[in-house]
Amino acid sequence: MFCSNCGAEIREGSRFCTTCGNRIGGEAAPSDAAPAEPAEAAAAGQASFDAASSAPAPAMPPAASAAASPAPSGAAAGQPVDIAADRPASSNGQAADPDPSGGHLGPYELRGELGRGAMARVWRAFDPNLEREAAIKEPLFDPRLSAAVHEELGRRFVKEGKAAAKLNHPNIVTIYAADVYDGRPAIVMELVEGATLSDLLEAGSLSPSEALSVLDQLLDAVGYAHDHGVVHRDIKPDN
Repeated sequence: MFCSNCGAEIREGSRFCTTCGNRIGGEAAPSDAAPAEPAEAAAAGQASFDAASSAPAPAMPPAASAAASPAPSGAAAGQPVDIAADRPASSNGQAADPDPSGGHLGPYELRGELGRGAMARVWRAFDPNLEREAAIKEPLFDPRLSAAVHEELGRRFVKEGKAAAKLNHPNIVTIYAADVYDGRPAIVMELVEGATLSDLLEAGSLSPSEALSVLDQLLDAVGYAHDHGVVHRDIKPDN
């Protein structure tokens, strides 16, 4: 099932497109318009945006990746900003792949792909200026979307990264930079080695004490983000 406005893939039963906010089954917005915010968030005066975060398990690195948007005026007054971590920027896996071999992204050396999903991929990279490794998250845009939509999604992506850079917590990955490099929006962040909670669960079940440790760290990170006007809506073991 695809959105009639932007072409993004949507789940059966959804009332709104999570990419452009178009009402499913309703009148579509003009195809060349910039994506609108989802109606649910707009009604509350909130912003909806991408994020990727997680809390560590006992054997995992103490980090939770983040890429959030700055809180609007409502959030500054105490209303939390709403994060939709898996809102796809690409619709169906047919995303553009501008640099499959690695190479460079701005000043950063790309040393291999760490992973990818429907909306983004993550590179292992090296910063020659600071002489340290980093992880770079780069969105994958559906080539069927217009250049105007690509530009708007890229602008939001960078804005989210800059907002996440303001969070400072031991269980949230540190953001180093968020910008457009060689025409490609990207978020540069701390490279955290280790397994995800999903990896650990596949290897075997956690003991009660280990599970409680995971939840304690997760809730601490989520609570901190919430106190700073950020709400994560896609908490799962893979994140």
